[in-house]
Amino acid sequence: MSYDREAIKQFIRDYSKENHDTTYNDENTNIDDFFSLSDEAEPFSLNENTSNQVFFNELDQLIYAVGTRREYYIFFLLCEGKSMNEIAKIFNLSRERIRQILNDLLDKL
Repeated sequence: MSYDREAIKQFIRDYSKENHDTTYNDENTNIDDFFSLSDEAEPFSLNENTSNQVFFNELDQLIYAVGTRREYYIFFLLCEGKSMNEIAKIFNLSRERIRQILNDLLDKL
């Protein structure tokens, strides 16, 4: 199965925004509220982005199988919301080299 290069790039951008642009504010939660147990169960709702998570899992497995360890980590870090510059610093490479590695990975897909 082959994937469209631009579609994957767009998915990575969207996925990182959807799943990692949340901030948590727990200042108003005290320890008793956090650990309180009640008989009323709150209804569980499925994430609206289930199809995105399924696609992410599919890509994750494929990249793990066909990509190098470095390619896999670059994909994962991009999905976690890291910028190319941040990833370049992590790997001690240039931003351009990170872009080249990502493009090599996309060619494999």
